[in-house]
Amino acid sequence: MMMTAIGLMSGTSLDGVDVALIETDGKRVKAFGPSGYRAYTDNERGLLRQALTEAVHLPQRDARPGILREAERAVVLFESPHRLQRSLDDLVVACGPERPVAVCRELTKLHEEVWRCSLGEAAKRSQAVKPRGEYVVVLGPPAGHLPGGPPSEELEAVGTEPL
Repeated sequence: MMMTAIGLMSGTSLDGVDVALIETDGKRVKAFGPSGYRAYTDNERGLLRQALTEAVHLPQRDARPGILREAERAVVLFESPHRLQRSLDDLVVACGPERPVAVCRELTKLHEEVWRCSLGEAAKRSQAVKPRGEYVVVLGPPAGHLPGGPPSEELEAVGTEPL
């Protein structure tokens, strides 16, 4: 039986996350669909390097002490246009309006758009635009949980303008 699946991959180079839509029977890939890429920020890359260094010394594979727990706080969600607003509103309540986020629309397509801002700003912006296409929501770790501090300078520089 063939199925469609979304694959995420972050290699050991720590450059970013690749995402691809594939058609597979669970053993072999029959066809590749659209794909995308999101580069890690310098702060995210530093966090991952620290987490990998600590992971080498884990006594138990499922243990998540210290920085490993923080590294797992970054979340990637795939969202349909009709659920985007509700999901962003729920994330604002659960994580706070200041949590950094990247909301990506139509990755690898002509109308690709990325908003890098706070959750509160993303929720307000999504109310002002008609949602179209598929979305990837990349939720960053809470402020103060990244080596070198929160990525506020980068977020201020990028603002809410599409890349």
